[in-house]
Amino acid sequence: MFKEICLKNNTDKGTHIINKKNETYADIYEKYFREKKNDNLVILELGVKEGGSLKAYREYFPNAIIYGLDIDPSCLQYNDPNNNIFIEIISQIDEHKINNFIKDKNFDIIIDDASHVNIFTIISYNLLFEKLNSNGLYIIEDLGCSYLKLKDDHDVEKIWPGMSFNTNKDFNNDIKDIHDFTNNIIEKMDLGINKYEAYSLSDISFIHRYKFIIIIGKN
Repeated sequence: MFKEICLKNNTDKGTHIINKKNETYADIYEKYFREKKNDNLVILELGVKEGGSLKAYREYFPNAIIYGLDIDPSCLQYNDPNNNIFIEIISQIDEHKINNFIKDKNFDIIIDDASHVNIFTIISYNLLFEKLNSNGLYIIEDLGCSYLKLKDDHDVEKIWPGMSFNTNKDFNNDIKDIHDFTNNIIEKMDLGINKYEAYSLSDISFIHRYKFIIIIGKN
């Protein structure tokens, strides 16, 4: 089970309870991951921190290539090419560097567990979603933070790993940004690429919202 693997590897995906059934992020992800478990996947996670999630993916998805992207150079210590774990030191909003990184890659699962700054999250999605393969999953975590003024009220630049490396210091969130973002995805899913054609099809197959998580599926 993915949850047990997460607990073993000290990632809070296995401890962050999100409903009255005591389900965690890992319990929710298991529902989406199990059918892909033995596939030859390419996985990208934004936000490496102490490498626990990458190790959990390595154990759960034995045939996957796993990339971790983080702004903090200390995360290079988790680079492990012998086990198909590759670390890139890039800001999640550095369009030039991200485009260079992804130009020869496509992904099956993308997880944003990085800054939890709304505008950064949206920029990353806009840069990366087109590189998600058909039937891929794009996951955004920890949306509880999307309600918070992370700079003024929580001083995350000092207490969260890596935040001090950001040159854009606009860390104060407005939940309206996430509401607009998700509503735009729903509109695109409903109306497709050309919203003036009644049955124009979108590249988005679903958007599922759980407490603090969004999971977007690609057609």
